[in-house]
Amino acid sequence: MKDNISKIRQSAEHIFDSIMGFVYPPQCVICDKLHEGERFFLCDRCAHALDFYTAPHCFKCKNMIDSGGRKCSRCSGSDRISKIWACSAYDDFIRPLIHSFKYAGVIPAGKYLAVKLGQLMADGLDAHDVDTIVPVPLHPMRERKRGFNQSIFISEWLQEELNISVYADALIRIRRTRDQTGLNRQKRRENMLGAFRANSKIDLEDKSVILVDDVTTSGATASEAAKVLKNAGVSEIQLAVLAIAGHDLQE
Repeated sequence: MKDNISKIRQSAEHIFDSIMGFVYPPQCVICDKLHEGERFFLCDRCAHALDFYTAPHCFKCKNMIDSGGRKCSRCSGSDRISKIWACSAYDDFIRPLIHSFKYAGVIPAGKYLAVKLGQLMADGLDAHDVDTIVPVPLHPMRERKRGFNQSIFISEWLQEELNISVYADALIRIRRTRDQTGLNRQKRRENMLGAFRANSKIDLEDKSVILVDDVTTSGATASEAAKVLKNAGVSEIQLAVLAIAGHDLQE
C-alpha cells in the first residue's frame, strides 16, 4: 500500500509540473499577482514575507519550547503529545498556500512547506530517537472526493528530509466526522471521539512516533489520534503540522 501511495504522490507531482510548464506567466497563490519568480505558485515578495518558526511549540499552551527542551517548562506540556513542530502560524500568508495544496491540488505548494518543516525538524530533532512517521487518516469518502490524503503526502516529504519510515496505515479512520470549522474546542473534541482505531497488523509497542497533519487548531484531531496510538503502546508522540491555528478559538 505504501508503495502505491508513493507512486500516486510522485505521479501527481510530475503531472502538475508538466501542466505548469505550459502556464506562463505564473500567478502567486497568496497575492494573485503574475510574476517571474523561481516558484510558479509563490512570488518572491510573498516568499520573503513568510515568517517561519525556528523551534517547536508546546501542544498544550502553544508557547515556543526552549532550545533543547523535550517539554514545555511553563506548563509541563501534554501527557500524550510532547511538542508540535510547525512551519508557521496559520496566518494570511500560509493559509493560501495550504488551501491551494489541499483544495486546488497545487502539490508543489504543499511540498514547499513540508520541506521547510523537515529542515526545521532536522536541525532540532534527533532522528535516531524516532521510529516512524504516522499520518492522520482521512475518512475514505473524503479522501476519494479530494483525490489524496494531504497528511500522507506531507509524511512522505518529511521522510525524504529526515530518513524516517512512514506507516501510512498505522491509524484507520472508522467514523466520518463533520467539518470542524465553526466549532468551539469542546464541540471539536466531541466531534472527534471514536474517529480512529489502530491497525492491529502493525506493531506500535514502545515506538516513538511523529504524528502528521496539515494544520492543528484546537488539537482535538491530534489528541484523539494520539489517544489511540498511546493505547496501542506508543511510547512518545510528537506532532508535525504545516501550521498552528486557533490561538483565539473560543472555549
